[in-house]
Amino acid sequence: MMTRFHGGGNEWLDYYDFSGTGNSLPPPRIIDKLLYEMIRRRWHTIRPEHSYTFYREKISELLAPFSVEPNEIVPVSGVSDALRLSFLIFKPKVVVVLEPCSGEHRELSRLFGAKYAPVTFNFEESICNIDLSKIESLSISYGDKKGLIVVSNPSNPAGCMYENRFFELLLDATPRNWLVFMNEAFGDYLDYSHSALSLHSERVVVARSFNKTLGLQGLRAGYIVAREKELVTKYDAVRDPWPISTLAAKLIEMLIEEEGLSGYRSFIERSKRSLETEKKYIYKMLTRASYRLYPSVAPYILIEHAWIKHPQIDLMLDKYRVRIRDASTYYGLSKNFSRIAVKTRSKNKVLTWALRQIAVESGIIVY
Repeated sequence: MMTRFHGGGNEWLDYYDFSGTGNSLPPPRIIDKLLYEMIRRRWHTIRPEHSYTFYREKISELLAPFSVEPNEIVPVSGVSDALRLSFLIFKPKVVVVLEPCSGEHRELSRLFGAKYAPVTFNFEESICNIDLSKIESLSISYGDKKGLIVVSNPSNPAGCMYENRFFELLLDATPRNWLVFMNEAFGDYLDYSHSALSLHSERVVVARSFNKTLGLQGLRAGYIVAREKELVTKYDAVRDPWPISTLAAKLIEMLIEEEGLSGYRSFIERSKRSLETEKKYIYKMLTRASYRLYPSVAPYILIEHAWIKHPQIDLMLDKYRVRIRDASTYYGLSKNFSRIAVKTRSKNKVLTWALRQIAVESGIIVY
């Protein structure tokens, strides 16, 4: 029996789906050309290279500002894959999670018999605010056990980000046998000073994904960065022999090769500009309808609707063919919270119009 739900599939193709997360812009146009060329060459019939040598080299070039070497990179299908591998090789006895946080950490903690220890943070500002003393207390209680700290940066679903000073303090406050797993699925939206890659710490593992950044959820491709060579060896030993398909790996390699680093980064910068413009529009339209929107640096926004809960809001949105994410599946959030994706203006107009209509139908004064 299926016990987990992550979305996907074609059930909602005729809906305006704001429940998932990804780039607000469509993928770079060259991707269609590259996919066509790869299929013409029948690369989809070729087994992937087990070592993913060229894939690692291209990602190393992409991460040059962080001085990441190819032998510090492990190919994975995405961040969820990376988290499962981390549990498998590290075998933590206590798992400290900065909540709310996306991922399967609760399920994996139960599966591996680890103590799940949530620590909540304040997400009312664009910088996540957490009381380190809570983590220090846990490290005192469980310091003799192997610990895994799970962090999403930017936070999913809250959208706030952490400063590197916080991570430095976090490492100082916890035992050396504790590992920090950093979910940077949207790491391309962070500048240098907010990414854990700039820490160069052997106690920090960073997982990133091209799936969300490039809007390629159907082609799974990601990577782990681990500064400790022994960890890389362990990840390579337990990972799937071919975690990324030939098409997905070659697409990333060719995209970086064809477009160059400047082309890739130019797409990211365009994405950021579009995101900021569209977020301002969404904030303006929904705050005037009594929705509370939390600050976000990511391509999604956490919203609060104190006057209506899930699933009532879902049922009302259904007639407008609009879907949003029930955020109560995240630790500490009630049925009065939703996460909405930021998309193009035409789609965002549909979203805001539908949510404003629901407010009117609920007796809320809309400006």
